[in-house]
Amino acid sequence: MNKLAFIMLLTIMLILNATISMKAITTDDDNDLNKGTVQTESQQKAAEVVKYAWQFLGTPYQMNGMSSIKGFDSSGFVAFIMNHFGYELPRTSPLQSKLGKKVRLKKVTKGDLLFFRNKTKNVIHVGIVVSKKGDPLRMIHSTSSKGVIITDVSESPYWLKRIRKARRLIR
Repeated sequence: MNKLAFIMLLTIMLILNATISMKAITTDDDNDLNKGTVQTESQQKAAEVVKYAWQFLGTPYQMNGMSSIKGFDSSGFVAFIMNHFGYELPRTSPLQSKLGKKVRLKKVTKGDLLFFRNKTKNVIHVGIVVSKKGDPLRMIHSTSSKGVIITDVSESPYWLKRIRKARRLIR
């Protein structure tokens, strides 16, 4: 198989994987709408942010990346998504972690940003919460090993022990 055919096959597989992943996810907002639950403007905006972010599941990792074609790193992905909705975010996760309102981890909800630290407690990673308050904590983020994915933080010892803080930009 030549290089071009391999790249095309890989691209098709990534697109199919992202499409299947998106179909497998039922948004809480769709369920709430069916039940007639009233959402605040900020909850609706957060749902739009998360829904938009899901379109990029399967996008590859790219160091310093902010491109839906070439790929994202974690802060580039968050900046790209939030910029789409008019939030001007700095390029790096340490700077992003200074924006918005502090949120206790027990109070995080869809659309909030989760920041993660290294051993010296410096912020080195960021993701967008996709779960509602009270549900198992899940986020969408770009990882160096898998690109843009959804991770169940509440079930991951790796991510749980690295949580540094949460911030809310959408109000």
